[in-house]
Amino acid sequence: MASKEPKSGPKIANFSHRVALCTMKDVVDQGGTMVLARPAVAWVWAGIRQPRPSFMSPYGYAVLEEADRVTHIITIRGNAGIDITSAAWVYEKFRISPPRWYKVVGFSDVDRWIRLACRLVERSDTAQPSQSELSAARQDVVL
Repeated sequence: MASKEPKSGPKIANFSHRVALCTMKDVVDQGGTMVLARPAVAWVWAGIRQPRPSFMSPYGYAVLEEADRVTHIITIRGNAGIDITSAAWVYEKFRISPPRWYKVVGFSDVDRWIRLACRLVERSDTAQPSQSELSAARQDVVL
């Protein structure tokens, strides 16, 4: 009798990270200054693993890394009803450790899961939290 091999996939116990899936929008305000906003689209539970190390500067930003280098794999449930685009970001907040921003560089649908290939961009106490649609982080870029 042939034995059935168990399906490989994440276990629910691995989903211990609460993250915000965010999008990025550049908005021009009335003074002609560009404002960057990364509003949260959804808060979901995720499993995060780090297949490659990250090199962080003393200021909390990733350095010496290519823009498409994958440092983390973030897994979420596939039934979240979310379309992943090139403007996707992931924000993770901790109680004690500094918050983190990940840039999504790709994704794949595997069974009932979405695996986000991400690059850690920032890990700092001064990291700006995910912004709502009505508030944005000011950038001094005159158009």
